[in-house]
Amino acid sequence: MPSDAAPELRAIVADDDPTMRELVGDALTRSGFRVIPASTGERVLAVLRDQPAELLVTDVRMPGMNGLDLVQSVRELFPSTSCILITGDTSLETARGAARTGAVDYLPKPFTEQDLLKAVQFALRRRDEDRARSREQELSELFRLSQDARQVEDPWEMLRVTTTTAVSQTGSDIAYLGVVRDGKLVAFSVGEGAGDMAGDTEVSDGHLLRLAAESETPILYTALGDGHPLSGGVRQVAPREARTAPGMAEALAFPLWDGIRNCGAVMVGRFGDAEPFARGDFQLLSVLSAQCGLLLRNANLVESLQRAYLGTVQAMARTLEARDPYTHGHSQRVASICRHVAEHLGLSPGDAETLELAAGLHDVGKVAIPDAVLHKPGSLTAEEWSAVRMHPVIGAEVLTPAPFLQDALPLVLHHHERYDGKGYPDGLMSSQLSDLTHIIMAADAYDAMTSNRPYRAALTTEQALSELEAGRGAQFSPAVVDAMQELVDRLGAGV
Repeated sequence: MPSDAAPELRAIVADDDPTMRELVGDALTRSGFRVIPASTGERVLAVLRDQPAELLVTDVRMPGMNGLDLVQSVRELFPSTSCILITGDTSLETARGAARTGAVDYLPKPFTEQDLLKAVQFALRRRDEDRARSREQELSELFRLSQDARQVEDPWEMLRVTTTTAVSQTGSDIAYLGVVRDGKLVAFSVGEGAGDMAGDTEVSDGHLLRLAAESETPILYTALGDGHPLSGGVRQVAPREARTAPGMAEALAFPLWDGIRNCGAVMVGRFGDAEPFARGDFQLLSVLSAQCGLLLRNANLVESLQRAYLGTVQAMARTLEARDPYTHGHSQRVASICRHVAEHLGLSPGDAETLELAAGLHDVGKVAIPDAVLHKPGSLTAEEWSAVRMHPVIGAEVLTPAPFLQDALPLVLHHHERYDGKGYPDGLMSSQLSDLTHIIMAADAYDAMTSNRPYRAALTTEQALSELEAGRGAQFSPAVVDAMQELVDRLGAGV
């Protein structure tokens, strides 16, 4: 009986006949329900907005809103409430109407207390089964997402996968993911049609994503007011109270929690005349937002480790160059030249970043070469020269343990190759080398030529360009030689 399983269950009994309300109410009270009487459908909705109820037993014929319309409204607005209709009309059409509106059962008058309690038990069992299915679906989706995430090493990519899943599983048109960085909320990832924000854009005051990130509860953006299916269970804001993408009709936004503090927000939205978000969408986004919070925490931890590793390697490279006045600042200058060439050639921001990073680390492998060899003013012996030629390989080995440096690794390994395949360590031909590698090869040579060395004085800019021109198609890429010449003509010796 309900009284044994759930003594705190609440039931609303709706009927314009006070005698029927009392009879049904007494039967439910004896079974352990706390009964709330109502004489109209409007009163039922008002009660449910104020407090949830597990069960509604309503007559079909009532003044104002009839029972069929009431059940339909309750199922849309308060889907956790199970509904039973009672009626004096035993026609097939009434039965179909009851099923169509979402009522779990209907009782034709007259009925006994046993009939009523049997219908109630069936309704509660159906409610529990629906909840179990809903939880199973949520767990299934979370498991599938976790499986996808485990196949992706980059936690930021995992976050992108999660955000994409939020769009597809909620039937949305757009998704935003905002993360807190250095005290600012930045849009890390946006979905299709996000015209008001692009990647890595700081989220301005008044935007729904910022409101959610600063909130402790989810936010529903809608113009439907109390008529929305999620009304009563979520904080609502009207379009005049928050900004979103132009043309957005509805949005759901959840704050992200990394276990310590609010760390951002995730949001999905629908444009135009889309259907309102339902309870299932809310529950799914709740699960995915929890996943995002954990992923964001992992991403921040990974970033911290990456910064620490990169900082150690960069410090190693700077310390190495600082020991020799002739090479001090060489890697930084090569990185600066590479950045100018990348801009001149219109490389993508990602390629430009990889190039500059690799240039700053390209000689880190020299840490394994004795100072006596590195700083020797005279000619090197065959054995010493063999040791020097190993520094690209050693540099690549230093970067190998860090997956986030893998794009820079081949540039460090091959910065002493040649266009004609006569370089080292692998003797690769030009077609086997990336455009980025060709750039770092020429930039490294140019800075070496224009810097003082123990065995010679620095060449002038004109002399260095002449040497690059002499190596066109042999040591250097013709396209990169042209770019270096054009840059010097435009910027002078400060390239």
